[in-house]
Amino acid sequence: MDPEKTSGAKLAGIVAQQPGCEQVHGDHRRLPMLLSQVEWRVQQKLFPGAERCFAEFRFDLERHLAEEDRLEPTASGRPESARAGRDSETLRRLLSRVAEAIQARDCDGFASSVSDLREAFAAHADAEAQEPLPS
Repeated sequence: MDPEKTSGAKLAGIVAQQPGCEQVHGDHRRLPMLLSQVEWRVQQKLFPGAERCFAEFRFDLERHLAEEDRLEPTASGRPESARAGRDSETLRRLLSRVAEAIQARDCDGFASSVSDLREAFAAHADAEAQEPLPS
């Protein structure tokens, strides 16, 4: 698939909106693909496209975190687990760093920040696999 011919908005439309837990787990597959599109655009120095695609990624990740927050009380009996709170804080901090690098057209800063974001999101997804959300 050529990321230049497929916008993030089109990809989001392909993935059907699923209820609760299914949506959260689907995000664990879809969000890294969307982030790869952002990376490709930055590598090609297509910054306006990277900004648009990253805005979609950020919106979808925020929705994902909010959905987890909504589902977690059922799983743990508490409003939000400590792990989820730390994950959310870390992911949001890294989102800001990536956004700043894209806006600054800083390819090296972007590469470092997006690598950290990708690792943090993978750890987040792995932790959720260990503590599955209710279906």
